Amino acid sequence: MIFLGIIVLTLATCRKESTSSDLPPPYPIANELELITALPSTISESSGLAWIDNQLWTINDSGNPAELYEVATASNSLLQTLALANSENIDWEALTFSDSILYIADFGNNSGTRENMTLYALPREELQNDQLINIESITFEITGRPQNPEPEQHNFNFEALIHFDGSLYIFSKNHLNLQTTIYQLQLEDPSQAEIVDSFNTDGLITDAALHPDGNLLCLLGYNRKDGAFAPFVWIFSRTTDSSDFPNPRFMNQQRVDLPITTQTEGITHFENDRFFISSEAENGSGANLYLLDVAPWR
Repeated sequence: MIFLGIIVLTLATCRKESTSSDLPPPYPIANELELITALPSTISESSGLAWIDNQLWTINDSGNPAELYEVATASNSLLQTLALANSENIDWEALTFSDSILYIADFGNNSGTRENMTLYALPREELQNDQLINIESITFEITGRPQNPEPEQHNFNFEALIHFDGSLYIFSKNHLNLQTTIYQLQLEDPSQAEIVDSFNTDGLITDAALHPDGNLLCLLGYNRKDGAFAPFVWIFSRTTDSSDFPNPRFMNQQRVDLPITTQTEGITHFENDRFFISSEAENGSGANLYLLDVAPWR
């Protein structure tokens, strides 16, 4: 787990105190963000993205049907809807995948009171199946559940994860301290996600994406400013090979703010250093799909 070890060590060196009332310091603006298309009206609450085999998949979050959607990247067309049997969308918040499995994470926890989380594991070949699909479910717990939390006044909400080296790494959405806690869920025994470390993101983390080469991690999130959403991306990149790897000095860290005012909820790697980003529909405007080139910020 070379790359994740670097992330953990590097993030640990960057902790600082933060409260929910703090405004983040000024960060550079990523004007490389490009609006690609509106998303189909069916997908008003896109909460995760996965680019797999030249297909873009997304999900809606809590209270929506247990369905997986393939969307076009050049128009607002819905190409395919996969209904998933033996599943329930309590609060689907993220997608990630291995070489063989697409994972759907049902671990959204705005109330802070959930005891058990669920992963749905879908073999990637089933993505070509237009019939009702039976899907395997994995129930697990996450260490550190708070006692008597108030809704959205706790540090135990989850909307982001990646797959790496036989584990899922979960990044929390901390409403109180605007940090993220990193958890590891080992897939050989996926019963308990354990704390690895934490990092001050100066905002709420909503999704994560790992470059296929394992050298670039993006965390998507937002702040609220004057009642509007102020989204951002944290970019962590490995800059050199080293025999004493992992070592914090071999990681670059950069946060860039996005020049939009929508609630960004999904991110996935597309090609080269470019990542798709999705936003939810709000205030009468539809959900959108964007493309961000992070190459200038590595």
